[in-house]
Amino acid sequence: MRSTIDERVMARLRAPFTCERIAPGPGGGVGRWRIADANDDAVASCAPTEEGYARLIVEALNLHPRFR
Repeated sequence: MRSTIDERVMARLRAPFTCERIAPGPGGGVGRWRIADANDDAVASCAPTEEGYARLIVEALNLHPRFR
């Protein structure tokens, strides 16, 4: 069962979805893959070694009937 918060968040999302590699900041770190919607709102992020997962998530979101 989805919560009201989940429904409000899903209602704001807009296709198409994209992912981009975010480099580590000046303080170091490992960076990440950022998944965003057409409004450039971040939807999720993945570890830098999980590019395949990030691209699968983007593909699934772009194919989902909810966003067509």
